[in-house]
Amino acid sequence: MFQILKRCILARSTRWPSRDTMLNPFPARASGRSERSDLLFLCLIFILSSVLYVGGLGYYSDDWAFLAAWTNSSDQSYWGLVKGFYKGSDLYLRPMQSFYLTGLYWLFGRHPLGYHAVNSALIACTLLLLYMALRELGLSRMPAVAIASVYGLMPHYSTDRFWIAAGQSNVCMAFCFLSFYGSVRIFSANTKRRWAWILTSLLAMPASLLAYEVSAPLMLLVPVALYMGFRRSFTVPAAPTRQKRTSRPVVLLSLAVLALSIILKLTLQTSVRFQGRFLHRLGLVFWHAVSQFFNFNIGEYGLALPAVACRAVRRHPDIQVVTCAALAGAVIFAYCLWIARRNPKDLPSRGGWAALMLLGLVCYGLGFAPFAAAVEMDFVSTGVENRVTIAAALGTAIWLVGLFGWATSFLPGQRLRAAAFAALVAVYCASGFAMNNTLASYWIEARHRQEEVLAKIKRAFVTLPSGTTLLVDGVCRYVGPGIVFETDWDMGGAVQLLYGDPTLRANVLNPRLRLQPDSVILPIYTMEAVYPYGDRLILYDIVQNRTCRLTNLETARDSLRSATAIGAGCPPGQEGKGTPVF
Repeated sequence: MFQILKRCILARSTRWPSRDTMLNPFPARASGRSERSDLLFLCLIFILSSVLYVGGLGYYSDDWAFLAAWTNSSDQSYWGLVKGFYKGSDLYLRPMQSFYLTGLYWLFGRHPLGYHAVNSALIACTLLLLYMALRELGLSRMPAVAIASVYGLMPHYSTDRFWIAAGQSNVCMAFCFLSFYGSVRIFSANTKRRWAWILTSLLAMPASLLAYEVSAPLMLLVPVALYMGFRRSFTVPAAPTRQKRTSRPVVLLSLAVLALSIILKLTLQTSVRFQGRFLHRLGLVFWHAVSQFFNFNIGEYGLALPAVACRAVRRHPDIQVVTCAALAGAVIFAYCLWIARRNPKDLPSRGGWAALMLLGLVCYGLGFAPFAAAVEMDFVSTGVENRVTIAAALGTAIWLVGLFGWATSFLPGQRLRAAAFAALVAVYCASGFAMNNTLASYWIEARHRQEEVLAKIKRAFVTLPSGTTLLVDGVCRYVGPGIVFETDWDMGGAVQLLYGDPTLRANVLNPRLRLQPDSVILPIYTMEAVYPYGDRLILYDIVQNRTCRLTNLETARDSLRSATAIGAGCPPGQEGKGTPVF
């Protein structure tokens, strides 16, 4: 498949390439100067898109629990912090996540800016690896820069930009692209470095899967790329005999490493098991997959993104965001035109654009595959659910760029086609820029709400006895997709840090609260937190600044009857999604 796609994209005519043409080796790489300028451009664009919000972000949801676990650890060495991170959780199924996040705490402590700066830098590195892999595969400069720019600025996986606990998604994709880059870099490297790139590709496979599982289907493309690359090298008379002899073992080794990585992942992931219930509702699964494809690639965040971004900006206007988005779009447009002028034949043929669209659909399908049976999951959510869409978003970026190129290929004249293509890419990237920064403003506002809640708690309770459980009423749990406090792990972790006492527990009331004869039950997601009545169970209403001890069922009923109505004055929100913003 890579042979067909690559030769179609590089072809100067619209004819489908012949078998002999497809079996030619990779073309010569672009000059180092042009690649360095492209990499610098991608870095600058991404820095511009993130510098407006990165300093205002804080801790959200799981971040508070992780921070409390690290702070309360008796051993503050790196490995002691890793053990504290694992204690009482099932996070051992993603060891790269624990190493990465623990390293950030070890470096930055309780200062959120360092975490978010590193996370943004990691996304930037991911884009650079993607660009280099596409160029090494043989894609010309214009589409490679366009794909990396669109993927870097699209809001489909916005949570991965703002939420520290979702940073493993970026680690996962960085290693995924590194593995793919290493697999295609083999064929342009000299003999001495070839095995180094093979080793890099093979080691990056398990690193990606042990960070997050979303890249598993995409990793299937690595052995395919190795096989097609070695097969092309056989047609070159000057190809070293040693390379031909080692081709099959390398491909088989990559398959073995991928299989072992998946087996290890399934062995560690004991909390989630395969269930065949979706087999009884295949119609619903199919309809969900189709609707998600159209919403993700065409509606909402797809072709409709400029209109959606305009609505979001109107609801939450910010002249600085609009100005910087327009500036970013202008820079992208100018840079793409500059590439076109320096390389007049850089744009693929119409058949090449169609092949690129096909490759995008394949990548999207592989990225969507792990969640195909989860019909309750919404890929176009602006909330924390979209952290898992980072792999599928790659396919969307490739498909959109291919669609832009295919649509503009009908225009007369090379210059007009290049200008129209650059304009479409610039408008989409500017829309993603504005959307990401608008969504970031909700997360920043959520941080301010957190500070207000914690300040009120501290004024109401100078100290809290060890073992106390605090139930907080009157908290709006969400600001758009941004999480204020919603569960026992974020409210509890924040209260532990506030008072320096790991024995404290806390939670916020939600509309699903139930009163039992012996306890208060607060469901959240698919779990339930149970709080037995007693002298150490305290209800605090931050609106009325009133406290009450819930010693029995009658006391709990009376207290809740006179307390602020749960969710009063708050926009309706949902776990994993937050509140609607457009």
